[in-house]
Amino acid sequence: MHNISGYRFSEPSIIPIVSPTERIKRTVINRKTGLILASTVILAEPQLTKREKEILILIRQGFLSKEIAYKLNLSIYTVNNHRKNILAKLNVDNAIEAINKAENFGILY
Repeated sequence: MHNISGYRFSEPSIIPIVSPTERIKRTVINRKTGLILASTVILAEPQLTKREKEILILIRQGFLSKEIAYKLNLSIYTVNNHRKNILAKLNVDNAIEAINKAENFGILY
């Protein structure tokens, strides 16, 4: 049972995801009563490894995968695998979106 704004729900389908980083207001409609209630949904911060953060910072600085591989003494295949993992973890389609999302979450320093 969950209480949101003084209302009690019998269905456990409305469960906020807990993370201290980002809160977004969302409207929730109670299926039984049709009441519109305000609730806070907390989005989980994506967890990037130290190496993934390092590579994303270099991408932000304009380095190509080949240059990142040389700079970090990695194969280009390893760098591209990290890039693929970064996009998946951030749920984005390209490097620009990844950089923007990581900056919004405060992941990049």
